[in-house]
Amino acid sequence: MFNTILAGLMLLAPGTPAAHARPGAVTHRVAAPTNRICPVLGNPVTPGKSPVVHVWGHAYYVCCSSCKAKLTADPGKYLLKDGTPRNAAQARKASTMKGMKGM
Repeated sequence: MFNTILAGLMLLAPGTPAAHARPGAVTHRVAAPTNRICPVLGNPVTPGKSPVVHVWGHAYYVCCSSCKAKLTADPGKYLLKDGTPRNAAQARKASTMKGMKGM
């Protein structure tokens, strides 16, 4: 009985799988988003404030609720098969150019 109670408490503890998860079910934790531009429109995003979309086992910031709906509905249009945003090269180029302006 003690083990049953202990197992129940572990399910309710912060940082553990949700209490409603099936016992023995595999739960996956998705890493926090790291993108700096919206994968849909290419607009800048604000980490911690912009809407987040979870698709294909990854999390992405988007600039607005419209982009959230678009990315959720058709992720293949905006993401490569490995989950990299199709506009990631554009973001890297813009970041490099921004750094060069100060030279």
